[in-house]
Amino acid sequence: IATNTADIATNTADIATNTAGIATNTADIATNTAGIATNTADIATNTAGIATNTADIATNTAGIATNTADIATNTTDIATNTAGIATNTADIATTNAAVATNTTGIATNAADIATTNTVVASNTAGIAVNVADIATNAAGLVATNAVVAANTAGIATNAVGIATNANNIATNSNEIDINRTNTQLNAAAISTVSEGLQDVREGTSAIASIPDLYLGSDETWSIAGGVSLYDDGYGGSEVGFGGGIQMRGNTSDNWSMGLSGALSGDAAVVRLQARIGGN
Repeated sequence: IATNTADIATNTADIATNTAGIATNTADIATNTAGIATNTADIATNTAGIATNTADIATNTAGIATNTADIATNTTDIATNTAGIATNTADIATTNAAVATNTTGIATNAADIATTNTVVASNTAGIAVNVADIATNAAGLVATNAVVAANTAGIATNAVGIATNANNIATNSNEIDINRTNTQLNAAAISTVSEGLQDVREGTSAIASIPDLYLGSDETWSIAGGVSLYDDGYGGSEVGFGGGIQMRGNTSDNWSMGLSGALSGDAAVVRLQARIGGN
């Protein structure tokens, strides 16, 4: 009986201990239940953030498609956006795994969401830069179009001038051909004139060399000669040689006849003279 009593006392103490343990477990269960509820709320919040990030990614994708023309200019921004998208994708996968497993994953996911928001803000800034670049490019395109229009007008004006010049060149070529022909004709004429002047020069020299023919009162004939030097101051000088004879029947005749001639170069001059006198 004493042993049983001791056992009963021991059991009673154990029951009390178990009851306290049950109470403690009950409190722990309540605490765990509250934690689960908190985690569930956090999961819902993270799920909404993921949906928002997914929508932002879709928006960024549309923005990237819209800004395809600016990709060549904004290569650095696109590289940054691509890295951010890759980071977001990895973060989303990490967040999903963390939500499925534990609170630590939820905390990590929250940090990733903050990082994602930073990247989204960076993407927004990049989009704003792209919009500004598009506006700048549009203004540059307008200015370029104006320059192209001015150049086109100038080209048209130049084309008219070139056509006019081509016509003038053709006309000048014809005039040059005419002038060349005239020059050749002039050269031939000058040569002919030069030859004529040479003949005139020689003839003048020959005429100048013809001597005067006369007879003294006691002469029935006489012979005379002459030499001349003619210089016109342009083509040089020419020398002429001349001679002649004067005759009559007798000293009492009142008439006489004379013949003279001269040479100078290719020129030859002959003169026949007659003289009749009276008292």
